[in-house]
Amino acid sequence: MNPTETAPGGSTEPAARPDLPTVDPAGYARGVTLEVGGMGRVVRAWDRRHGRAVALKECLSDAPAALARFEREALLTASLQHPAIVPGYEAGRW
Repeated sequence: MNPTETAPGGSTEPAARPDLPTVDPAGYARGVTLEVGGMGRVVRAWDRRHGRAVALKECLSDAPAALARFEREALLTASLQHPAIVPGYEAGRW
């Protein structure tokens, strides 16, 4: 199914892309959970490659529509520049 097709069940949300990259978990030292919401969880972490504190946001669902929403949010957020919006450095699956 390509991203422009309708997901099973008649959802108008695009299906998740099967080529969403895998994030290397060895690149991060995971810490405590900072917040859990309806769509995901935010975890404090240390980026070992760049030597900086980061927050990791994880999608809590494997449903194609949820993964597609999560990916869209990451792409939209990465395109924004504002002092009140944290920059995104990487997006993918664990």
